Amino acid sequence: MQRWGEVFPRWMIGLAGRRVPPMLAVVPASLVSVLVTAAGFMYIRLVTVNGVSVKDLAAMLPETIWPLWGGALLVATIAYWWRRTACPACDSGRAVSGKASQEAESR
Repeated sequence: MQRWGEVFPRWMIGLAGRRVPPMLAVVPASLVSVLVTAAGFMYIRLVTVNGVSVKDLAAMLPETIWPLWGGALLVATIAYWWRRTACPACDSGRAVSGKASQEAESR
């Protein structure tokens, strides 16, 4: 497991090596997932109302998949939040025990 999203990279002056606050990633990702999903549904509505020609199909088809992309981003965001936040019952991290979580705890 990589430490992406857990520790700031070396190239970030002043923050290098520090833990990333989970909400710094969760809030923007949640917002983007909602916006992408809404934009995708709006585009699907416009395509169904206005119709689509065969010559424009290649340009319009990928945008109809945006709701799936937004949903997948939301699921990934929830999984990240679940993994990075503390368990209220036992007041410990929910990270899977193993080498990666032991390394993260030692830092």
